[in-house]
Amino acid sequence: SFMLITVGARAANLIAGRKRRMNRDWNGGSEIRLFSRGVLVTAAIWAVFPLLFFHELNGVDRTALAIMVSAMAGGSATVLAAARPLAIVYCGALLLPLSIMFLSTPGDDNLFLGVLGIVYFVVMAYASKVTHHATLTAMRLNQTNQTLLTDMDAVRRRTQRVNAELTIA
Repeated sequence: SFMLITVGARAANLIAGRKRRMNRDWNGGSEIRLFSRGVLVTAAIWAVFPLLFFHELNGVDRTALAIMVSAMAGGSATVLAAARPLAIVYCGALLLPLSIMFLSTPGDDNLFLGVLGIVYFVVMAYASKVTHHATLTAMRLNQTNQTLLTDMDAVRRRTQRVNAELTIA
């Protein structure tokens, strides 16, 4: 139910964010910080989740939990890549507590899943670095292209004006 409250609060923030963006005093930096806080609260909830239920789950359920959490971490490494530290913290909050729970539980299967979770975290942290670089490069390239289009439009208008003057003369 705490997760449902968090999702509801984040949805309300999203709706209120639309109104805030219409305001001339809109501050993108504070919007990013507000979004980041919501992500971190969600990460904290997912970090606590395995601690609460891990010992009640059988081996198959634990494996299913590991698969689900790994899928969420993989997606977040890409989705949150523009804010690389946030992506790494979120992935770590999802993967590391569960991996530690696996490592602290006897059995080869648990040891394997614990080590696999930590290795996957390292891979996702590196993937977020690569995706972060690609995202920022794409954003910079888009900005450069927009500038070039604006400059090209100005040159086109100037050329049309000069052609019109030459036609009259």
